[in-house]
Amino acid sequence: MTLAALTSINNSDDGDAAALMTLLNQIRDAMNGEMIDADIKATAAIAQSKLALTNREVLNLIIKRASASTVDIDADMLAIETLRHATINLTVDITTSGANGLDAGSEAGTTAYYVWAIHNSTTDTVAGLLSTSATSPTMPAGYDSKRLIGYCYNDASSNLVDFYQFNDDFFWGVQITELTNGSATSWTSVAHGYGVPSIAKIAFLGMRASSDGEANTSANIGWKTAVAFAFVGAVQTATAVSEDSNSVAMPNIDGNFYYLCGDADINLDVYARGFKFPL
Repeated sequence: MTLAALTSINNSDDGDAAALMTLLNQIRDAMNGEMIDADIKATAAIAQSKLALTNREVLNLIIKRASASTVDIDADMLAIETLRHATINLTVDITTSGANGLDAGSEAGTTAYYVWAIHNSTTDTVAGLLSTSATSPTMPAGYDSKRLIGYCYNDASSNLVDFYQFNDDFFWGVQITELTNGSATSWTSVAHGYGVPSIAKIAFLGMRASSDGEANTSANIGWKTAVAFAFVGAVQTATAVSEDSNSVAMPNIDGNFYYLCGDADINLDVYARGFKFPL
């Protein structure tokens, strides 16, 4: 093991995760409880940091509803822990259990499921997995590495709600209602439903406001900073007319959004249209 070997990989534009792991393991074995050259130790630390970045790599990841009970996962490249995997093409069935199915139990309606990519290092097999856990899915026998990659929702009829995810951009195929006929005239909090899961960092919301009497009055939505409410979107109404807004993006800091109607005659509907998924 040489300093030159590590430096060569650290200086490359695209470090090989397997090579980094091999070199780092050789350093660990060589140390055997003893001190080694400080330059090698420092360079090894850089290699470890680069490996962490490599582990988050993804290229053209697409996750989508394929049917009422299946989710398709495709990617040109996906890193799962310490290994990159090319040309991912998987179908996960919520009505089955194990690899490419549910991690445990049976299908449940009105339930959010997280989409995982898992790997069996013995057979070098990649599979998909649905779990109600965003942190600790029950792994099928033989699968020893995992990565959280997506999200879906099974409705009251046990049908997956239509969605499409490209890399970290998640979009619902239908509008998910977050608020109906809101009429508060002071900033009021509304907890996100399943349309914006708690792990999402950015929410994409749409608005519709209607007035039964007051014209040219606006309704607003926003988020709460540490010191004030931050306005991010508004829709203005005409008398007895409903108006829609474009999608607005806002941070999902506390699991809530906030809204304010400019007049008691206004009713506001808010919809979740998607979110940023934390890949």
